[in-house]
Amino acid sequence: MIDRSKLRTVAAWVLASTGTLAILLLGLGIFSDVRSFDPTRGGYDPPYTEYTGEPIDWSQTYQTSTGMYASGYVVSTHVDCRTGMITAEIFGLRFDYRELSDRAVAVHEPREACEERGFSPEF
Repeated sequence: MIDRSKLRTVAAWVLASTGTLAILLLGLGIFSDVRSFDPTRGGYDPPYTEYTGEPIDWSQTYQTSTGMYASGYVVSTHVDCRTGMITAEIFGLRFDYRELSDRAVAVHEPREACEERGFSPEF
């Protein structure tokens, strides 16, 4: 016969391990998405030329009816090509993060990417 206290202990250990692993993977996914959001560093003062890293490759984003969408492991981002608003989406919940900064416009050239896709940016 199976000892119920041992069974409970094993079940609790399995559930705790599964929960811990899920939280760890969620955290790693969020960390990875946040790090990849802007792969450049430096160039924080006008004319924003002294930066390192590669600017965002807009050809790797999906086009939506209002702009460009980049899917992440956990956090996805949307750039509205009319207003320049960056929206983050996590688990289906969307929230406006901020408008594109002058640095982002100069370094990553989202205005040009939006125009190439047929939008008329107002930012």
